[in-house]
Amino acid sequence: MKKWILPVLCVILNAVLFVGNYKMHQSNEKMHAANVKLYEQNVATEEAFEHRYDKYETKITDYEGFENYPLKAEQSEANKYYEKREVMYMHAVSAPTDVVFVGDSITDRFAWEECYPDLVVKRRAIVGDTTAGVLSRTDSVLATEPKKIFLLIGTNDLYALSKEQELDEEAYQEVLNNYIAILDTYQEQAPDTKIYVESVLPMLEMDETKNERKDYNELIQRFNKDLVMICSDHKVTYLNLWKLLAEEDGTLKEEYAMDGLHLTPQAYRVMKPYIDECVYE
Repeated sequence: MKKWILPVLCVILNAVLFVGNYKMHQSNEKMHAANVKLYEQNVATEEAFEHRYDKYETKITDYEGFENYPLKAEQSEANKYYEKREVMYMHAVSAPTDVVFVGDSITDRFAWEECYPDLVVKRRAIVGDTTAGVLSRTDSVLATEPKKIFLLIGTNDLYALSKEQELDEEAYQEVLNNYIAILDTYQEQAPDTKIYVESVLPMLEMDETKNERKDYNELIQRFNKDLVMICSDHKVTYLNLWKLLAEEDGTLKEEYAMDGLHLTPQAYRVMKPYIDECVYE
């Protein structure tokens, strides 16, 4: 072998190793950047998962003159709270909006806007709300000019109905009629807005309230079947989140139950990927 061949081979080998190491370095940098981005997203999502009402409640007084708003006399604290949230939503309008989440405490307790920092996301949810309440405040939802609306309502309506010895069929039909009227209003006033209806979620029968809630889960399943038909008639998307959280017997899985009705962070973790698909589709 000629003397010059070995040095040349060494140079070529070193060059190949250098190029390989350089490409590996670039790949590692890209992977690191992707991991950093994923970490930042996870941090934001974790903060949302651990979110509680007391963090968000401080924002109620964010607009000028709120404290001077004249509340109606002799109201319960719950009614005062509801009215304040209505006023806040009417004043805190910014449009257009990518996504609005509408509902009751199940929606209000989770910081959806913190999960989608790349989008304009708003909550229009009030603890204790019903289908009648959501129907009465469609203006504050549509004022945000949303591209998409996610609606989860009916929990408190059905809870109230389930406490009666026998189901009031007329009252049950009124709840369905309210739901239909909500969708009609959204579609008439915002025909280009895409609507997603979320199923009412199951409940876990806690020891201290078993007798109170014995028929609640059966009623939820009936209501969700009616919702499927309503969504089909209105050509809107129905999201069956109930199946993600329910045991075989129709009750809420224990690991997802904070108090039997409200959800743990783990429950939101389970639901979020399915909602993500609709948010970004």
